[in-house]
Amino acid sequence: MTAPTGKRPSRDSHQLSRPDLAAQMVADILKQKVAEVQETKAAVRATLRRRRNWRPWLVGLIPAFCGLTAWNVLRAGTEPQVFTPEELGASLRFKVYVAVQGIRAFRDSAGTLPQSLQQIRMADAGIAYVRADTTYVIVGSAGNVHVTYHKGDDLKSYAAASRSLGRPQP
Repeated sequence: MTAPTGKRPSRDSHQLSRPDLAAQMVADILKQKVAEVQETKAAVRATLRRRRNWRPWLVGLIPAFCGLTAWNVLRAGTEPQVFTPEELGASLRFKVYVAVQGIRAFRDSAGTLPQSLQQIRMADAGIAYVRADTTYVIVGSAGNVHVTYHKGDDLKSYAAASRSLGRPQP
């Protein structure tokens, strides 16, 4: 027989000394992998749900879109009424009032009537000024509404037009 040399047999460095610890590590790794797979599946399901949610919106929006399109097609031929004839008349009377005031101011400073409304910087597409020696006529028109002022006419109704143009106060 040989005598013991004092050396112990070499052990594998990767071998665990406790088998229950090794089993616990394997179980933990498996739990982690299962949790990762479940999270991935949940994310895929959520993405699919988000993609499917557009269908109810589409069912509601298509009829609304068709209705609005039909409304626009039917209304396309008619011109909208922006101002009533009363508002147009009040606007023209006020423009004539301002033009008459400008003509009077020009006559007072220059001693003569202006040749045109451009001379007093009151030119407007809806107002025409006709001068004859010492008298003049101002004609305003907007659509079917026409207003005529002759030199010397009463300006009270023309000045009052500005009050009807303002917004109603509550």
